[in-house]
Amino acid sequence: MAALLKYIPGNLMLTIQAKAKNLVFDWEGGAATYPLEGPKDFPDSALRQPLAEADIDGDLFVGAISEALDYTATENARPVLNAVAAILGNVTQICGADGFRSSYESLK
Repeated sequence: MAALLKYIPGNLMLTIQAKAKNLVFDWEGGAATYPLEGPKDFPDSALRQPLAEADIDGDLFVGAISEALDYTATENARPVLNAVAAILGNVTQICGADGFRSSYESLK
């Protein structure tokens, strides 16, 4: 996924959705689909409808995600730690952790 993100222009609207057993990225002129792991391997989280939409600097967002990727587990034995969390809201938060190290960035 990190390789894909560097090719998405920062000035386009990127839609990220979970559909069936895939994570789907859509943007004007492109799309990408990634298979999702089984839900039993992850903490329980309810899918919620978006509460709001906002503009964010795409270069800043992709940069923060790319930096957090270095702090995720590289093996599949710990799938919960083999991901980056993006918490979207008034302040966007990006975090990653592998059980030993962690990364956190707050995007205003």
